[in-house]
Amino acid sequence: MAQPVILLDPSRSLKDIIVAGGQTLPEGTVLTRTVTASTMTVTPGATNTGDGVIAGIAAHHRVRAGRYSVRITGVIQTPEERWELFDLKNPDGHVIGGGIVGQAFESGELSFTVNPGSLAFAVSDRFEIDVTDVIEKFEPLDPTETDGREIAAAVLRTDTDAMGGDTTASAIVCDARLYSGRLVWPAGITAEQTAIALADLSRAGLITD
Repeated sequence: MAQPVILLDPSRSLKDIIVAGGQTLPEGTVLTRTVTASTMTVTPGATNTGDGVIAGIAAHHRVRAGRYSVRITGVIQTPEERWELFDLKNPDGHVIGGGIVGQAFESGELSFTVNPGSLAFAVSDRFEIDVTDVIEKFEPLDPTETDGREIAAAVLRTDTDAMGGDTTASAIVCDARLYSGRLVWPAGITAEQTAIALADLSRAGLITD
């Protein structure tokens, strides 16, 4: 970039990314990450008491390759109703959300519904979701979207011509100080949307001055 960029950890700060085809982007473009394809395999626990299934599974903007785990964590029973509760852990083993059997669940990584079967679930019943073949691409931030494309994730390092199709380019993805005057924002972005995007970049370790 034309102005100084301090890469606090060059081995981590820069990453080769795929820029989605059909566009020409200048250096400094604020980018968002999209997941364009993935394969997800659901395996129920061998000792599950319940015989329900996971249906309608879909990947979202923060999904990663690896094994996710769904575990029944509790059961609430009243004379009229029964609720079976679950949580979702990501491949690092961190809980990223929870839900209720029979109701749609969505996070920034996966969405699905744990459907009940003829046999009720018990605490510690589980499913493993193996996510493979994750293909991520980057495109300009779009603050008007609500599907993850409104989340800033990186800054393009060099001018990139992707008019002929998907193109590999260098991006700054973490641990860097950037000159804010060189960031390229989408047309019409508001001050509030810019502040939100800068906060997104900050959480990734991209600090502007």
